[in-house]
Amino acid sequence: MLFLANTCFELELENPDLPFKDLFSFHPNFIQLQYLPTAIASEKDFVITSSNPSSEYLEKMKQQGFSIPNFLLLDNLKETQDVFLWGQTTNTMKMFPHLACPSIDSILKVSSKLFAHELSPLPGSFIVKEEKELEHLTDGIIKLPHGFSGRGNFPVFAKNRRKNLKFPVLYEPLKKRILDFATHWHILDGNLQFIGATEGRYTPTGSYIANIAPLKHCYFLEKQKEFVWENIQKIIDTKYFGPFSIDAMVYEDSKEKLQPIIEINPRRTMGSFCWMLKEKLGVKSIEIRYEKNVGQPGLLPSEKNFPKQLIYDIYK
Repeated sequence: MLFLANTCFELELENPDLPFKDLFSFHPNFIQLQYLPTAIASEKDFVITSSNPSSEYLEKMKQQGFSIPNFLLLDNLKETQDVFLWGQTTNTMKMFPHLACPSIDSILKVSSKLFAHELSPLPGSFIVKEEKELEHLTDGIIKLPHGFSGRGNFPVFAKNRRKNLKFPVLYEPLKKRILDFATHWHILDGNLQFIGATEGRYTPTGSYIANIAPLKHCYFLEKQKEFVWENIQKIIDTKYFGPFSIDAMVYEDSKEKLQPIIEINPRRTMGSFCWMLKEKLGVKSIEIRYEKNVGQPGLLPSEKNFPKQLIYDIYK
């Protein structure tokens, strides 16, 4: 198996002409996160990276009990039938022309916050078509149609961020969130497969903090899965296929309520990675956290002064 963790997925959708080396170097997180597959790959697998891992990093992974895969530089790709991608993009379609893949148009459609809104509008939210519709609003969140890890989300009162906005955008009121979770799925030949569910933890604007796999028993999980099954044809009609995750939440509004779809990610996610790590290690439950200055071994390189480290705890 050949692994490529192109976690710069959304950035590439916005900049389809940029090559991977430029995309990976756009932010230190992308350079660091390309090593994610090291934790789930086997000794026979290959992981594509923009630079070779250090011996110190590999030694720390060995000490934690992980087998070490082979590494390939982007410039030295090899032909293979089995490829594991974070997400399909213009670059991956050029790199692996033998892979069946959905169109970029279908990926853009499914990943749009506006599409998620059409399927499952949060009460009080609406699509904003021009600036004057925002003038009377004092709180809530503006969401760009595409953005990664909260980058496209900002408070409605941040008028400096509203300059030069390209409409339409999505407005959502603030809700008292009780639980964030995601369900992970795969579409193949028009058939939907449920993979698993994970709990998520995020900042108020949606930036990633942590995941726990599996999601503990939750009445709303079954309700969310029912909603997805009832609406899956609308996703299939976009011609998208492959892995995807759906973010959902339980919030309080006089009583606990379910928002079955916040957004759809037509790619792998940190939540689905958490699920795969649980399966790889054969443990009952696991938590992963992406934190600053943790001072302990993790799943990613740290010797290049990366700002964060991905650490994990195994639960019985």
